[in-house]
Amino acid sequence: EEREGRARVQEVLAVAERKARARAGVLRRTAEELCAVREENQSLRSALHQAEASYQQVKDKYDTLFFSNKRLTRARIEENQQNGKLILSMKKEIKSLLCNAGQKKSKGGQQLPFASDDGVGSPVSSLGFPEDERREKQTSENTNAKLIGALMTAAAEEQRILSKELTQALSSWSETSRLNKDLHSSNTALEQRCEALERAHAALQGRGGGGGGPQAAVRR
Repeated sequence: EEREGRARVQEVLAVAERKARARAGVLRRTAEELCAVREENQSLRSALHQAEASYQQVKDKYDTLFFSNKRLTRARIEENQQNGKLILSMKKEIKSLLCNAGQKKSKGGQQLPFASDDGVGSPVSSLGFPEDERREKQTSENTNAKLIGALMTAAAEEQRILSKELTQALSSWSETSRLNKDLHSSNTALEQRCEALERAHAALQGRGGGGGGPQAAVRR
């Protein structure tokens, strides 16, 4: 009976030791997984901060370009308006000069280099003011239109590129944020599992170590 009792005690001790070793191995592997997840989580947090910084840079660049294009466009419009006012003032001055020339012709009775105001041999055609005025006006309008068109085209292209970069940055930020949330959930679950295994291991050690160890427990 004593030999059988000792054999049963040894068997119980062997089973308890195997279970303790198995739980210790699970606890060790869980701790290693937890460390790996924490490292990956830290790496993803760094990537998230970099994505946020990149997004902010792209947004600042986009805002700067948008307001700069807006100011340039307003300046071009104002310049075009000033050119239009200048052309109108030149028209008035030319009309005044032509009127004065006509009055002098009627008062003096002398034949001037122009004979009439009908467009043939008149101040308009002989001096060439209206033709020059029309050419200058057309040239100015064409130049302003080309400048404004080129500016708006370049602004639209730059805005399209920045919008694309901004969309990509937002997409990357959203994906990184989602992965960070998933890893945080996995990290929390692993921490809870690790804590449960630690409690189970501590309870197993308490049962085995209190009051003389597993042999005393078997005797009890």
